[in-house]
Amino acid sequence: MGRHDWGDVHTYLSYAMIVLAVWHLAVHWKWLVKVASKSSPLRLSVGLGVGAAVIGFFLFAPVSQRGGEGRGGEGGHGEHRSGKGR
Repeated sequence: MGRHDWGDVHTYLSYAMIVLAVWHLAVHWKWLVKVASKSSPLRLSVGLGVGAAVIGFFLFAPVSQRGGEGRGGEGGHGEHRSGKGR
């Protein structure tokens, strides 16, 4: 597998981990609410809001994928293997 194939694997595994984390929170929701609501309802609301914002950021933040332009093409960092040019 090439570098870009591993990037795709990494992306799909990260999506799977997000799904598993959300599923884990859903399964343990009653315990989470019980522990979080011991202090105050405001703290629970703020915690849920921040958590939703973090999840939303990572799910919907733009991801740029650089092409080979300007960085040595497909060779990446291996373009100077022969020692020439340094």
